[in-house]
Amino acid sequence: MILEGRMLIKAMNLIKVVDSRGPEMAVSAVMTVDAEGRPVNWRTEDRYAEVKGRNLKDRWSTPFEGTEELAGLRIPEKGAGIHDYDGTPYVYVELDRVHDLVLDARGLPDRP
Repeated sequence: MILEGRMLIKAMNLIKVVDSRGPEMAVSAVMTVDAEGRPVNWRTEDRYAEVKGRNLKDRWSTPFEGTEELAGLRIPEKGAGIHDYDGTPYVYVELDRVHDLVLDARGLPDRP
């Protein structure tokens, strides 16, 4: 069985920035948490980045800093998205000052 994944990224949920599909996108990742179970980093060694029309093997991570409570949830306060496909980490997004959190997940199983 061939697994296929997808990464869809939209700016402001309107403008498509990335829409990659295929077996390259069906990857595994490691989530690191602190002693209280809060996320500290999410990383993978088997992503791909499209660079000048070529899919290159990519190390990808999203380190998080601090936590805050929003909409009754403890969420990371700051974070970054980092690509490293050539040995030089490239921060392509920095996240901070989250003001709103909209939960719009559908079809999730009920919690036990």
